[in-house]
Amino acid sequence: MEPIIILITILSITASAEYVSYKDYKVLEVLPKSEKDVKVLNDLKFSDSQFDYYVWSEVVSVNRKVKIMVEPKKQATLQNYLSTVGLEGEMIIEDVQSLIDQQMQRPAMLSNSSEYNWQYYQSMEEIDEWMEKIASQYSDIATIVTAGSSNQGHVIKGIKIDFKKKENPVIGMIESGLHAREWITPATATWMINEFLTSSNTEIRNLAENVVWHIFPVLNPDGYKYTFTDDRMWRKNRNTKNHVSCSQYNLSDDMSNGVDLNRNFGFLWMVIGASQNPCAQTYAGPAAFSEPEARAIANYVLGLQKEGNLVYYLALHSYSQMILVPYSHLGGEDVLQLPNYDPVTGSGFDWVKGEANVPIVLLYELRDVGQYGFLLPAHEIIPNNEEFMDSLVEIDRVARTLNYYQSSANIFSISSLLITLTILSMIYSTVRLFTNIKMTYELLNNYKFLKISFTILCLTHICIAVKTYESYKVYSVIPINEVHLQILTDLRKEGFEFWTEIVTKEKDVRIIVSPAQDYEFLDYMKNVGLNPVLSIPNVQSLINDQLNPATNIDRSSSLGSFSWDKYQNLDQIHSWLDELETSYPGIVSTVTIGNSNENRPIKGVIIDFKSGERGESPVIGMIEGGIHAREWISPATVTWIIKEFITSDNPDVRFMAEAFVWHIFPVVNPDGYVYTFTDDRMWRKNRNYLYTTNCSSDNDLSNGIDLNRNFDYQWMTVGASSNPCDQTFAGPTPASEPETQAISAHVERLKQAGDLIYYIAFHSYSQMILIPYNAVTGSSFDWVKGIANVPIVYLFELRDVGQYGFLLPTDQIIPNNEEIMACLLEMDKTTRVLGYYSSGSGLSIAFGLIFSIVLLVVVL
Repeated sequence: MEPIIILITILSITASAEYVSYKDYKVLEVLPKSEKDVKVLNDLKFSDSQFDYYVWSEVVSVNRKVKIMVEPKKQATLQNYLSTVGLEGEMIIEDVQSLIDQQMQRPAMLSNSSEYNWQYYQSMEEIDEWMEKIASQYSDIATIVTAGSSNQGHVIKGIKIDFKKKENPVIGMIESGLHAREWITPATATWMINEFLTSSNTEIRNLAENVVWHIFPVLNPDGYKYTFTDDRMWRKNRNTKNHVSCSQYNLSDDMSNGVDLNRNFGFLWMVIGASQNPCAQTYAGPAAFSEPEARAIANYVLGLQKEGNLVYYLALHSYSQMILVPYSHLGGEDVLQLPNYDPVTGSGFDWVKGEANVPIVLLYELRDVGQYGFLLPAHEIIPNNEEFMDSLVEIDRVARTLNYYQSSANIFSISSLLITLTILSMIYSTVRLFTNIKMTYELLNNYKFLKISFTILCLTHICIAVKTYESYKVYSVIPINEVHLQILTDLRKEGFEFWTEIVTKEKDVRIIVSPAQDYEFLDYMKNVGLNPVLSIPNVQSLINDQLNPATNIDRSSSLGSFSWDKYQNLDQIHSWLDELETSYPGIVSTVTIGNSNENRPIKGVIIDFKSGERGESPVIGMIEGGIHAREWISPATVTWIIKEFITSDNPDVRFMAEAFVWHIFPVVNPDGYVYTFTDDRMWRKNRNYLYTTNCSSDNDLSNGIDLNRNFDYQWMTVGASSNPCDQTFAGPTPASEPETQAISAHVERLKQAGDLIYYIAFHSYSQMILIPYNAVTGSSFDWVKGIANVPIVYLFELRDVGQYGFLLPTDQIIPNNEEIMACLLEMDKTTRVLGYYSSGSGLSIAFGLIFSIVLLVVVL
């Protein structure tokens, strides 16, 4: 009898034998007229009282009606509570079950029909069967696609519609049925499929045939089936692994058998608008991407980006009749406030914008505005669908006008805001014509241009906002054999980003992992016998610390307007260089050796304490900083060296500063460095849009070249990539980049102008001193040694050894700089002892390399 007992127990956990009745459940409508009223209703929605009352409205804001469903035995309590706090509740649905019964009914003439139609709501089985039939009927155009499987093993099935079979097509994806009870969304998605295949409307034909559409009517199949068999108001998926007792909330324990999929995505997971209580409707799961349905969607999106230009991602929900853009969590005085939508994070469409960086991402809240809520009568299905199609056609018309079909990645940040404003204005003016659709931008005309700038980033591919690395992690892995090395090499090819450039046995390798990759990464590592150790639990927290440094750093120093208690941006660095030229005339002069791809000056200073007194062949040193954009400690170190050379009274510093003519360039990759402040803190390359292509996670990855692989010395031999999506993309040809050309040309000029002895390049991180000819080729310092034949060439990998990596805290800037300065002084003493000041350029390459090795040992 034991098996029977166990079976009965499982059944009691996973499903109720009796369909949940909402007989005499009522829905009240409450109008908050002040922020105090909003707080009262939010307390109902988000505190433990949420389990006593079901707040249907996602939105709680002043002068916006809020719908609350209440069971019979609690109706008097709710009315008394509302009266106590000065609110009135108007009854708008007398009996929820009666609306459910109406939805379940099918017209008599259609009850036995095998034809799919939109006069009633279709079950999961009927939708799947219809899609199979459509794929067979239109086999040259439509095919069945699958994104994965649900918790209960149901295949997540969709339709791909492709009329032209082009290479690198424009792609759109439709997400529907993520919240199980929102029946109107699968009804809308299936209508779209039918319209795309059969409509004769010219604009619909353009939309259908110029985009390859991937449409998924039900992405939460378990939950959707459950609304037909057990509980019409079920919202979540059906994951029973987090089952707990909900009796303390006077709820069925079954309430804990599911996760809100639209809070489970790995973009700012569990920051706001979600719950950690399994009994809550907005339970976000035990971890980001814990659910197979959420992982399936994310992986499918990333896969589409490999197939072409993924322009559209549309998420269908109900109800409210709004069109929403991502990032509802944003706030502050510089952000357009959206009064229609509560802030939430962890949603699918936020992830698609924030992580996959798809250009046009919208969430439609379909009919109605609350009269029926989630229980929209069947007779409203077709009117809802028709107005949705009208809206989508208009959006697409604007998107085509603005060349989104060509290459969204080529739209520059400076114009993206203007484009977005245009799109929103045009969409807004059109959608207002539809009596049953409201835009979230009703206040658009009441805001100044700059007030709108930050929020309206959401429709364009290149956002004004900085890319977030919230919940990204860095793991440390130590390979111990050749098999491990091959495994890590393969992992890098699969799109995982390695902070460690050179992977060798028994050496620490750092890998940054996005929330979407985390589950897959750890599972793979376990299967292959590697044991990753978490090094940085949240990359974004370190970025935030760098951008908002502590103000009580004891060892701060400054020169003029410049200081080293924080990281300075390019404008601040260049302004300071100009300031030095004015403050130290005859000693400091600015020099520009060329311009970047985006036409920024590659600017530095010449420091010469004996100008006009050195004769025909002065001793020269050149320092390069900031060739890799994300290595902020590099410019901070180079600017410190400038300060020390100008102002230090240390005799050794004075000798080194005054014996040479110094050419010092804090940032030789100005475009990339600016981009780390404005868009993506972890950007490494320059900014070159000529080789834009489709990348697995983010097409913007291809918009740049690794300058330290682009020099014309054994270019592309080892340690570099020919793939524009890779961090080490070496460019189409050696020295293809204006930044590379500028550095090379200046080195050649200096060799003609005097005795160029030193070339020192600053990078991070690892705390090593490297000599030329190591495990990568095409680097600047290899070229300076191998082609320009400069005698003393070093590359300093600055702090640290991996605890913070590229995100070194600001309180380590000055200690780092001081130890580097001490190292340079020791190096220079040895240089003088060995006579490099007198005849450095005449020494052979061989002797120079031997000396470099000896000197490295001395310094270390």
